[in-house]
Amino acid sequence: MPNDLIRIIENLDLRISGPLKFRVVMQPAMAIFLATRSGLKDVRDGKPPYSGRCARRPMRSAWRC
Repeated sequence: MPNDLIRIIENLDLRISGPLKFRVVMQPAMAIFLATRSGLKDVRDGKPPYSGRCARRPMRSAWRC
C-alpha cells in the first residue's frame, strides 16, 4: 500500500509539470463548480438531493433523476 501511494504522488507530480497541467487543475475545478451550481438550483427548486432522488427510484435513468 505505501508503494502505491508513493507511485501515485510521483505520477501526479509528473502530470502537474507536464503538458496537460491545465487540465489537471481545470477538470476537477469545473466538476466542483457545476455540481455546486446544480445542487444550489435543486435547493432553490425544493428538490431533494440528486443521490436521494436516484436511490428512491432505482429503475429510472440517471439522466431523468
